Amino acid sequence: MMSGNAHSVGALLCGLEGPVKCGTVRMEAVRFTLGVRRLNTPTWSSVKAKSTTSNWPKLLRISEEMRQWSAMLEQDLRGWPRVTSRPMFGLIGFYRDGVIFAALPRTRALGTPNSFIVKFNPMPPELLRRARKDPRIVSERESPGARWYSFELKSADDLRDALWWLNRAYGEAK
Repeated sequence: MMSGNAHSVGALLCGLEGPVKCGTVRMEAVRFTLGVRRLNTPTWSSVKAKSTTSNWPKLLRISEEMRQWSAMLEQDLRGWPRVTSRPMFGLIGFYRDGVIFAALPRTRALGTPNSFIVKFNPMPPELLRRARKDPRIVSERESPGARWYSFELKSADDLRDALWWLNRAYGEAK
């Protein structure tokens, strides 16, 4: 039996003081109490964020034009050899032999509502020079080691260049 300040599990769950004899707490009461009793752990609403800025990039809703352009690019990429795809956070990621090389927006985009992203690890110097001259391409950070680059489509005329960059990212994904 219990002695002193020891409490039974039933007493702790029901909020009772002192020992509780076997059979005095019905299972229904314990089950009900378990559902109602709150633990002293912080909830998401009570936890304050450490900073007001997030390291996660903001995902923007894409325009109807971009939805159409993205669907056309997606259809083309699906025909490329050894390419697979997987949905991810409102985008669709494209992989060559299991290595991701691009992500096209389905409902969300990174950077601007009319952009998709390509990955280079690292970008070859001749492509880096070309990317720096193209105002439609923005790197995740301005450094030679940047891995993800955003390409912004401004019109249907940009689709040819978009395919060119997707093809280069595909070629580098090994």
